[in-house]
Amino acid sequence: MQENIIFHAVKGTAKPERIIISTCSGEPASTVTERVVDFRNIVSPDDAEHFIHLPTDDRHAQARQAMGRLSTSLSALGVSVSTGRVVDFRAKEFLRQQPGRDTAPLIYPCHFNGGFVHWPREKARKPNAIVSNEHTHDLLVPAGIYVLVKRFTAKEERKRVVACIYDSHQIEAPLVGFENHLNYFHIGGSGLPMALAKGLALFSELDICGFVFSAIQRSYAGQRD
Repeated sequence: MQENIIFHAVKGTAKPERIIISTCSGEPASTVTERVVDFRNIVSPDDAEHFIHLPTDDRHAQARQAMGRLSTSLSALGVSVSTGRVVDFRAKEFLRQQPGRDTAPLIYPCHFNGGFVHWPREKARKPNAIVSNEHTHDLLVPAGIYVLVKRFTAKEERKRVVACIYDSHQIEAPLVGFENHLNYFHIGGSGLPMALAKGLALFSELDICGFVFSAIQRSYAGQRD
């Protein structure tokens, strides 16, 4: 989803010590709540990017503190994120509804199911496979364990970031294609260790809008190493 935020600011050299954050639902006669916080909790003096944070309640503030302790970047872990290479309307002649001996799995968001990719999906509107040949070689990645994240989500979905694990131990194929509406985490173009993949998938699925850490109890119960 793409959303716009309109804000108004006054430029000045002096920074206040404390800030009042007021919030309401926008509904007629809705209650306005206020919260007084230190300015350093709005824009951290240690943040070179000067991101603006608006902790509207104690839960948000506690979550921000927890997230602040996770300071390691993906690059420091040796992990990269890429966009799925298969743009289906450009590769239409190579798409197949069902897999065959000359095809590789093609993964769409519709294959997400319970934290792991379930493939193929019978009676799916999207194709399950793509022909694997010299024309499509650059669209495919080697078999491995990848974390997939939806680039777009529907308004009805509770989470704006939805993550899933592609496990080549469950889907036996030397190559795989990821559709363009997916991003995938990888190390140097290849897969991840399973423990790292589970951690990244869990981290990606934290409720960013509400800072709710309920995902810990979700998909990977029973899937622990």
